[in-house]
Amino acid sequence: MERAEWLKKMRAQAEALYDHLAPAYWVTFGLYANAAHRQFIEKFLGRLGAPGVILDAACGAGRYDGMLLEAGHAVLGIDQSCSMLARAQVVFPQERFPGLRYAKIGLQEIDFQAKFDGVICIDALEHVCPEDWPGVLARFQKALRPSGVDVESCRPSLYRLRSRAVVGSAEDWGQCARSSSCNQGPEICRKSSPG
Repeated sequence: MERAEWLKKMRAQAEALYDHLAPAYWVTFGLYANAAHRQFIEKFLGRLGAPGVILDAACGAGRYDGMLLEAGHAVLGIDQSCSMLARAQVVFPQERFPGLRYAKIGLQEIDFQAKFDGVICIDALEHVCPEDWPGVLARFQKALRPSGVDVESCRPSLYRLRSRAVVGSAEDWGQCARSSSCNQGPEICRKSSPG
């Protein structure tokens, strides 16, 4: 099997897994307290300042969308799993939350240009093959407006990459992924390059 075909298969398996887990998400997985994630999102929101538009990339069932909305931001949540998006729409119906929209878009399909004041991607990059990380992070950067704020995290046990948020070029991320000097916790950074 060629690598491209294998990657496509792995992506389909991840989507099928989350479609399968979605019905029980808020009962089984979505209610545990994750103080670290909440702390990073609070710092992220503090960096944003004025209310703006946030991309919640790989939003799943919308676990952190309530925090973003409470802070006054408009949110576009994207995910590759239709079932997870359906769970998010049950918890955050459009009629009650007009500043929140959901769309089926995978991380590798993001194609926004300078549309968002902030991008978050929490615990999702571990479901993306490492060779796709630079492209995904470059897409995040393109989606940000100048001076936008970006945070990503992935679990340290997967791909032996410690949790890390990197803002800059895809090349910067590639250097981080190949080095052993990645920090243990996500950093929250301002976009470092114009456009």
